[in-house]
Amino acid sequence: MKKTPIQENFLVSDRNFRKAQRFWEILISKAPFVDSVQDRAMFHTDGNPIYYNHFPQLGKSIRIIQEPYDSNLPPHLGAWVEQACDYRRFDELVISVELTNATYRPVRKLIYMWLNPRLQYEFSEAFLEEFIQTEIIDRDNDHGRDFEF
Repeated sequence: MKKTPIQENFLVSDRNFRKAQRFWEILISKAPFVDSVQDRAMFHTDGNPIYYNHFPQLGKSIRIIQEPYDSNLPPHLGAWVEQACDYRRFDELVISVELTNATYRPVRKLIYMWLNPRLQYEFSEAFLEEFIQTEIIDRDNDHGRDFEF
C-alpha cells in the first residue's frame, strides 16, 4: 500500500502549522468522553509537540509529536507513557507520528483508548508495541481519509 500524507506541508509556514494543530484539536475534541478541549496553542513550529493537553478530570495528558512526511520510509507511529507533574503526578501519553492514511486510524484509536475512562488498558511498553505492530505493520492498512477539516 502506498502511504499518502495528511498535512504534508505543516512545517512550511505558520499558517499550515496552525492548520495542522487545529486538525489535532478537532480530532481530540470529537472524543465522546472528553468534556472539553481547551485551546492549547503550542508556540513550537517544528512539530515537537504539535499538540499538548492535560485532562485533569482523567489524571492524564497527551503530547503529540508530528514528524515530517518521508515517502522513502514506511509509516511511522510510536508511543510511550511518561510520568509528568505539575502540582500532582499524572500519566502522559506521548505519540510520535508521521500523519498518513496508514497511521490516521490507528493514532485516533490509540488516543480515544487513552482518553476513555471506561477502558482499563494497561498502557505498558509491551501493550503499545503490540498495538502498533497489529495496527500498522501486520495489517494492510488501505485506509482512506475518513476525517473532516
